[in-house]
Amino acid sequence: MPSEVIRAPPGLPNNIAEVHVTGKTTTSISFDWPSPSGNGESVKHFYVRCREVRVLRGWLGGSPASPEVSEASAGKYEEVDQWWPAVARPFQNPEGESESGWARRASVMGGITQTYVLEGLQPASCYELEVVAENAVGLSAATLSGEVKTLSTEPGPPSQCRGCPGDATINSVKFSWTAPTYHGGEDILGYEVRWIPNEVYQPAPTDIEVLLKDSQRFILGPDCFEFVAEGLHPGDAAVPIVRAWTDAGHGGWSRLPLDADIEDLSSQPDNPAEMEIAPILERTEAEDHRLYSLKATWICPDMMGRPILCASHKLIRVDTEEDREAILASGRVPPPPASEEEPQEFTIVRC
Repeated sequence: MPSEVIRAPPGLPNNIAEVHVTGKTTTSISFDWPSPSGNGESVKHFYVRCREVRVLRGWLGGSPASPEVSEASAGKYEEVDQWWPAVARPFQNPEGESESGWARRASVMGGITQTYVLEGLQPASCYELEVVAENAVGLSAATLSGEVKTLSTEPGPPSQCRGCPGDATINSVKFSWTAPTYHGGEDILGYEVRWIPNEVYQPAPTDIEVLLKDSQRFILGPDCFEFVAEGLHPGDAAVPIVRAWTDAGHGGWSRLPLDADIEDLSSQPDNPAEMEIAPILERTEAEDHRLYSLKATWICPDMMGRPILCASHKLIRVDTEEDREAILASGRVPPPPASEEEPQEFTIVRC
C-alpha cells in the first residue's frame, strides 16, 4: 500500500549563476541573469543593488562642466566605494505567460532570463551590480557582476580664449586658452580653432552660429594652447572660439569673448593712411565784415585702428606774379606778394 505523499520542506533559492553585462552607454548599464531554482517555492523578487566604485568628477547637470564653473575635482577620479539602496524587482514571467501553469513552474525551476537597466550614472565611471533572489523561505546569497565602466563621453569645452596684448602687431594678435577640465575619460587628441575679425569699436558678436559660418577652421595638436590670428586690419580684433576632441568625439565650444575682452584681442593701431583725395575749397557767403569766406571739405582717410582726434590744415596762397600784375593793371590794390606771406596753419579738434 503506497504511503502518504509528503512534501519535503522548501529551501532558499539557489544563488544566481552569473550577472551578465548586455549593454553600456555613457550614463547606463544593462544587465541580465538567469533566474535560479526556487527549491520548492517560486522566486518572487530580486533585490538589485549598485555599488558606486570610481567616479570621474566634472559631469554637471547632464553635460561636461566648463573650466569657468568647474570644481577643483573636475576631471579627476574619486574612489567612492558606496552602495546605493537596494531596489526590489518582481520576477519577470516569460512573455505572454501568467502566474499559473508553466510560468509558475519556471519560477521554481529557474532558467528564465531577467533584465535590469541601471540608469543615471556618470560617464567613464565604474560601478558594480549585486543581485539577490527571494522566495517564500528567504534570500539567496548575493551574486556580483564585477566592476563595469560606462562609456566615455565628449570632453568639456576649453576655457574662454584670452588675448596676449604684448604679442600683438598691427596685423596680428595672439590668444590662448586652457585645456578642458573634464576630459570625458579619454585623452585629448587636438583642438579646433575658429576666429573672425571684428572691426574696431564694434560690439563683440553674440551668435556663435554666425562665427562658425564666416570663420576658417584650424586644427592644432593636443599640446597647443595658443594661436596667432593674422591678416587683421590695424586696430581690429580677433574673436576666437576653440573646442577639443577625443576618441569619443568633439566637445563643446569655448565661450565667446565679451565686449570687455575685445581690447586684449585687438591688433595694434597704426599711423593714419595718406589722404587719397585732395581737399576741396569753395567760396561761401560772408558771415561777418570780411568780404570772402572759404569752405573746405575733405574725406578722412583710414584711421588705422583709432578714432580721429584732430585734423591739421595749412592754407597757402598760390597766386603768382602774373596774377599780381593783372590786379595792378585793373587799377586795384594788390595784396602783398605771396612769397612775403606765411602759410596759415590751424587745427580742427574732433568734438
